[in-house]
Amino acid sequence: MITHGFMRRRLPSLCFYGFCMGLAALPARAADCGTVVVPPGLGVGPGADITSFNPLFIDSLYNAEASYLIFEQLLWINRFHKIDWSRSIA
Repeated sequence: MITHGFMRRRLPSLCFYGFCMGLAALPARAADCGTVVVPPGLGVGPGADITSFNPLFIDSLYNAEASYLIFEQLLWINRFHKIDWSRSIA
């Protein structure tokens, strides 16, 4: 049987441990990753640093894939090969 004295002595420590367990359950904060790394070929190859996002100066498959992912939806081309301005971002 739990007595009133037992609860008075143990309640602060139980609350503290419960609080600590609650903090341990919180998700971790996202860290600053620094350099953008994109594997070419849909994740098949090794990662490499992105050196240019300019689609006019693409010199590697890494830069081509990054540029494609960024600029793909700027102009939406419909099945009649015309720009659909309602779906385009530009």
